[in-house]
Parts: sequence; structure tokens; C-alpha cells
Amino acid sequence: MECGSGWDFNISYTEQLSVVEISEKRIGIDVERIRTFSPKAVKKYYSKGEQIEVYDTQEELCDRIICEIWTHKEAHCKYIKNL
Repeated sequence: MECGSGWDFNISYTEQLSVVEISEKRIGIDVERIRTFSPKAVKKYYSKGEQIEVYDTQEELCDRIICEIWTHKEAHCKYIKNL
């Protein structure tokens, strides 16, 4: 959300964490709790390269990697929204 006067504002929250960022530069932030994504969701929303990254990861780290990629995607969408 652009505040005007050259400032940019962004907010993200999850159950136990809220983040607010105000900057003179364009920004995009996101926070997510680590949760399990279905393989169907990974196939639908992740590129082939991202899918390889997820499934080449140790099984106990897959959910973390999936959420990290998702968080980066969402933050990027917020960043480019005002272009």
C-alpha cells in the first residue's frame, strides 16, 4: 500500500507475529507460519525449478522450504503491486 509523499507501507501478520514496514523505497514483506502444503498445491503454484528445490531437500525440511518460497513469492507480489 503506497502512503503517498514518496513513502511506502506494508503489513503482514500470522497468528503470533505482525510486521509493519514503512520506507522511502518500494517494499514488500510477508510472514508465514510453517505449515504443510499439499503436493497438489506445490505442483499448481510452484515453478518446475522450485518444485525440484523442494523435493531435492531432506524430507524434514520440505515444509520449511515450501513456506520460504511461498513467503518470497507473496512479498514480491506486494513489492510489484504499485509498479
